[in-house]
Parts: sequence; structure tokens; C-alpha cells
Amino acid sequence: SQRTSYRYGVGAEYFFPASTFIGAEGKPRGGDGLRLAGQWIQARDGSLKRDGWYVQGSYRYSFPRRLLFDRYFRGIEPIVRYGVIETDLSPTPLLHGTWDRRQLLVGAIIEVLREVSLKVEYAFNGERTGGRGSTPGPSSVGNDELLIEVILQF
Repeated sequence: SQRTSYRYGVGAEYFFPASTFIGAEGKPRGGDGLRLAGQWIQARDGSLKRDGWYVQGSYRYSFPRRLLFDRYFRGIEPIVRYGVIETDLSPTPLLHGTWDRRQLLVGAIIEVLREVSLKVEYAFNGERTGGRGSTPGPSSVGNDELLIEVILQF
């Protein structure tokens, strides 16, 4: 029915400490290690039904010594995520809410100081818009994203 609306899903995350891979004798810093995460959601708004999911992996590594002047660049955490959103409607080029989407994200969180981190991400976005041949509207959209964020903790 047109008034139906719901959202439900599930998410999971697991952390493997660095000591799992290099042993305790390698003296990894607390929080170093592999993080795996994933989520799945299903939603309905009226006649529009959507399903989406993503999987993500990251590994935080702390350098034995800070890289610059024994003060800056303590650690790095590369991140990779892949996600999908699909609708049950045929994509219409001029209605972006009907497009199926795919995203590959690569990035890193760089610990500059104990209380300052730099987050850099690049998302490769792909949409199935439905535009082609005699159908007016875009057949593809160039909307990849670059995020650069400074994180201050105090």
C-alpha cells in the first residue's frame, strides 16, 4: 500500500588485535589490528522498496617510532569499503531515488598527533540511471567523492 513504511537491518563488526597476527612480542599498541564490518538493510516507503549492504575492512598500524621529528605521524589505518543499494523499480534517469548504486571507497585515517587525525577518503560511485538511447536523461553521472577531514579530540 502507499502508506507502508519500514526499515530493518542488521550490522556486525569484529576486531582482530594485531597480536593475533604478529604475537604479543611484537608489542603492538592497543587498538592496532584488523577491523571487519558489514551491514544490511531493507526499507520500504510506499511502493519504493530498497535493499542495501556494505562490507568494510581496515587495519590500524602504529609505527614503532613517529615518522617526523619523533613527534608527528604515529599511525595509519587504511580502509576499503564496498556497498550496494538496489530498488525494485525500473531506474528513471530524472528520478535519482530509483537508481541502483554501487560504491567502492578507499581511504585512510592518519594519526598526526595523539589528538589530531587526518581522514582521507575517495568514493567511486556508480549508478544505473536507466538513461540510454531514446530515454532522455543521463546514462551515467560523474559524482565520485573526495573527503578530507581533520579530526580534533580533546
